[in-house]
Amino acid sequence: MINTIKMSQFVKYIQILLILVVSVLVSCENVRLPPTIGYFPNTPKETSNLEAAYFWTPQNKLTSLYWKDADFVKLTLSSLKKNQLYGDGLINMTGMYNWISSPLKDTVILKAGYDDENIYLLLEWNDSTSNASYQTYKYDGYADPRKPDESAIGWTSQKNSDNISLIFNVEGNTNKDIWQWNMAKSAPFNYAFNLSESEMGDITMDNDAELIQRNGTTSRSQPNYEWSGVSQSITLYDGSKTIIDPAYYLLDDHKMSYEGDAIKGKDLFNTESKAHCSACHGYSGSGDFDDYEEPPSNGGQLNLEFTNRSSRDGLKSFISASSHEGKGYWDRLSGVSADENDLIAFMRSIAGIPGTIVKAPTASQVDIKALTDFKFGNIERTHKGYKVLFIRKLSATGINDVEFSPTKEFKFSVRLSNNDEINYIGEENLMLRFKSNEL
Repeated sequence: MINTIKMSQFVKYIQILLILVVSVLVSCENVRLPPTIGYFPNTPKETSNLEAAYFWTPQNKLTSLYWKDADFVKLTLSSLKKNQLYGDGLINMTGMYNWISSPLKDTVILKAGYDDENIYLLLEWNDSTSNASYQTYKYDGYADPRKPDESAIGWTSQKNSDNISLIFNVEGNTNKDIWQWNMAKSAPFNYAFNLSESEMGDITMDNDAELIQRNGTTSRSQPNYEWSGVSQSITLYDGSKTIIDPAYYLLDDHKMSYEGDAIKGKDLFNTESKAHCSACHGYSGSGDFDDYEEPPSNGGQLNLEFTNRSSRDGLKSFISASSHEGKGYWDRLSGVSADENDLIAFMRSIAGIPGTIVKAPTASQVDIKALTDFKFGNIERTHKGYKVLFIRKLSATGINDVEFSPTKEFKFSVRLSNNDEINYIGEENLMLRFKSNEL
């Protein structure tokens, strides 16, 4: 009984001591205590400024509870730069040349949060089409109505790539701190480019001279490389593994020399006395039989992603298989390797060879993480929308990087481009503020 009383008194003393400690800590400024029951649900509301709430546990996943209930800012989009055409002579498919025509209007949402180490910015928008360098480098590509004097005959760059840029003013610096998420160049590796205005010029990013390998000296020449057929499995900076879709990207160490001549292959594809693939697949593999008096059985389109998701040897094996109704046409080539390679070269060309050859970044290059919900092993061009979660340390990592402090406000802008990198929409003069309360 005595021991029980002593134990009870001891527990009371501990409780009193804890109350005193908590009272002292609460009276001190800038001291945060962990929530006692974990995550507190919030009723999300629209705010005029982007407000970053503090959370004790990092909300570093798109599925983290905080992002479901966080307050948000809805962008008022306007055309920030338009009527720009590429000066390199290549055809560009700019969906934002005049103004945006997709359902992006009034649908871009921003949310923010921070912990003791990082700031987190989530952007969501309802664009239902992804352009992860789809048909970037294409033979006889789509003509641009804004360039009536130019022909799309030959190899053209279609400039397809979704982009989003966050542009922060840097205190005491006339330069800008720019975080650019690029669907074709950075997104597969879960990071964003850490750039400055001087590195990007007029907030554009076109590294084609470095990333796209081509033969000859003209921009309309045949590409150097295609997919080697080896699975593009890579290890990311955080140790996780991912698969990269060869219909959109060529990894630097997963490419092979482009074989065959697409021009000769086009002749084989469409000539009745030769392979005559167009008999079932339509002219140039489009599946379109409008010019036929008696349309043949539809063999389906060949100018789609799956054509470049097959290796060259895989395509040959499929076409020559007895289960393929077109085997007899393929046999007309009599096993001549040059003709076979020319035909496959044309099939590659109409599907659009990825024009971006990328190399996975090292851990030292990843200053800004950028997570998205895309499956980069098999990207589809239609989806439910975008989510991109930017994560960067509060402290600056470079001389032109913004230094975040919960006691200050930060002016920034958001720019989006749907198909190119020189016409863009967005909103400027936004404000980021930090809230001190815990969630």
